[in-house]
Amino acid sequence: MPVDRGQFENGYRSASLGVWPCPRCKKGGLKVPNRWFLSGSNMDCPTGFALPINETRLAPTSFVALLQCDNDLCRFSVPVSGFQTHVDTENTVAFRLYVQYVSPAPAIIKLPPQTPAIVSDQIANANVLFWVDKAACMNRLRIVLEMLLDHLRIPKWQQSRTGKRRTRRTTHARIDLLAKKPRYAMLAKLLLAAKWIGNAGSHNEETSLTVDDVFDVFDLLEKVLIEVFDPSAPSPEKLAAIINKKKRPLGRDRTTIQLSRTSP
Repeated sequence: MPVDRGQFENGYRSASLGVWPCPRCKKGGLKVPNRWFLSGSNMDCPTGFALPINETRLAPTSFVALLQCDNDLCRFSVPVSGFQTHVDTENTVAFRLYVQYVSPAPAIIKLPPQTPAIVSDQIANANVLFWVDKAACMNRLRIVLEMLLDHLRIPKWQQSRTGKRRTRRTTHARIDLLAKKPRYAMLAKLLLAAKWIGNAGSHNEETSLTVDDVFDVFDLLEKVLIEVFDPSAPSPEKLAAIINKKKRPLGRDRTTIQLSRTSP
């Protein structure tokens, strides 16, 4: 499913920081008990944060908090830190929280259970770097893209024109090879789109990246991860085709219909 962008956009309006999914149990939500939220002294606004004009009159203050999973069977704790700004309104002064670090970070996308550890580890690193450095986060996602091409057995190397040495294929060239396989043509389009956005991160063009750009890459890679590592998951396209053909709900027929991506 697409990234819940509102859940991960910085500038939270209260100390609750939203309700992030627990990185351990994947079932509970991370919340901030009041006694575990501390605000500190004034500080300069960190670089890379463009604050609204109504949040710049008073100096930001630092904060630290300890989030805790609300699942009684888990109760996992996660430290988080950042800064808070004061927001001028007509009748009062509220504040907003900007997260700069949280680890282990909440999962931005849901990974299929069959995802290899080397891939899920890179995604976990990207989750942490999302709050620290968007360009570095993009670099991790670009590594995931390369790993997916490796898993799909797209060769990294090619013989030079003279045949005397090997040269490394570019990511773009590898995606072009993937696109030539009818089964993976759509995945190639998704990976190519992720590559274009990821180029900005690889070339350290963080100023040209927006938060939504990063979310776009997470969305694109999530779709590919599901297609590659969970091919038995129900296919929305196949489900729609069957319902449209029947012109009615599936009802009890659902148990006799193959909806997986790998079924004919």
